[in-house]
Amino acid sequence: MQIKAWLLGTCLSAGLSTAAHAGLVGDSVQISEYYPTMTSLFSGPTPPQTVVSGGVTFFDVGKSLVDITVDNSTITLAASVSYTPNAAAFNGFDIQDLNLGRTITGVTLDAMSGPLPAGDLSFDAHDVWVNLAAVPLDSANPIIIDVATPSAGVPEPATWALMLLGFTGLGAALRSRRKSLAA
Repeated sequence: MQIKAWLLGTCLSAGLSTAAHAGLVGDSVQISEYYPTMTSLFSGPTPPQTVVSGGVTFFDVGKSLVDITVDNSTITLAASVSYTPNAAAFNGFDIQDLNLGRTITGVTLDAMSGPLPAGDLSFDAHDVWVNLAAVPLDSANPIIIDVATPSAGVPEPATWALMLLGFTGLGAALRSRRKSLAA
């Protein structure tokens, strides 16, 4: 009877767990600064950092000395000293999510964010690009970016394997019980 309870518990726990996660929690992130164009590396990249639920802050990033905080679903750029815009085509950052199994599906400027022209924020599957060439930045007007990633609703392959193992064991236990009742 204890074996059957264990098998049922295994089936239920495998069915309820999802190892995948949404957002950037647990991902490794690095930041590079580009100037005067989006393809000209100016400084960086920073060493990869692991983003935890409370977020991680990269202090005084690059030569611009901008503080960049990355948490589950937002990226915040702030400067403790005034950051003055310049005439370069691109003066800003590539915030790169190094966990290549997940993709960034969208970025938007948060309602609480300081101003950022629409064309100065872009993204691809694993990078968020922020152009500060035309944006005065200081601690009173941080740029806050909402990052969208796929939800955690689909179990990973290891979870599927646990579920199949549990269901196989449960089926074997039920067949064994039927045989013992029939005898």
